[in-house]
Amino acid sequence: MTMEYKHITRVIDNLDHLQARHIDSFDHDLLPDLETQCRERHLAIEQLETDIHILTGKAKLDQTEESNETLVFLMTRISGLLKQNRVLEKKVRTHKDGIENSLKTLATGKKIIHSYGSPAMTANHPRVISHTE
Repeated sequence: MTMEYKHITRVIDNLDHLQARHIDSFDHDLLPDLETQCRERHLAIEQLETDIHILTGKAKLDQTEESNETLVFLMTRISGLLKQNRVLEKKVRTHKDGIENSLKTLATGKKIIHSYGSPAMTANHPRVISHTE
């Protein structure tokens, strides 16, 4: 069980660093690649879930105090990952809201520009009005 514990700890550390890097990307990158980030986290979480199922199966067979302490420690680490994930979720939501607001502003500007009419419409009209009799 020690081998599995070390492996899961390594997987949790990797996921922790991955999420921290993704959180930092919102502060440093103009447009973070959300699709790639989601894919990376999804793969890491799948790996973690698989390893946890294996470890919990062995812990059920063990039923020692050490295995129970190991599971409690892992649950604490995983709850830390969940908190970090909520921070990341807020960053993503804020980023998406900012993009939506920018798109709305652009759409409004586009409408205003179109309301002035195109230059082709004004090219065939006289530019001076003559008042001669």
